[in-house]
Amino acid sequence: MANQQYPQLRFLDPFGEREAYEIDAKGYCSRGVALVSPSEIVPLVFYDTVRLQQDLMDEIVAGNRYIAEPGLIIVPSVTVADMEAAIQRLWLEGYFKSFKATPIEPSQVLHMSDVSDTEESG
Repeated sequence: MANQQYPQLRFLDPFGEREAYEIDAKGYCSRGVALVSPSEIVPLVFYDTVRLQQDLMDEIVAGNRYIAEPGLIIVPSVTVADMEAAIQRLWLEGYFKSFKATPIEPSQVLHMSDVSDTEESG
C-alpha cells in the first residue's frame, strides 16, 4: 500500500451487496467516509435527488426550511460507483481542503466495499 491514492471511499462498518442495495433503495448513506490520508477521514453524507426532496419536504412540514449536513454530497443514485466518482472529482476540485479531517487511530477499521463496479451497473 505504499503507492496508495487518495481519496478512498470507505465505510464505518462492513459493507457488501446487501448494504449497497439498501442505500441505493433508500437514496441515502451516512456511513461513508473519504479516507484522505493514511490517518485522516472526512465523514460524508450522500443523497440522491428524490430522497433529498422528500426529506426537505418533511423538514418544511416540521417547520424547518433547510437540510444541512456536513459533508453533504448529492449524487444521481447512491451507489458505490457514483459515490466513488463524486469523491474523486471533488478531490480534484479541492472540495476536501475546506474540511478539517478527523484523525483516526491505526487500529480503527475502515471497510472497503466488496461490491464490484460490474455488479452495480445492471
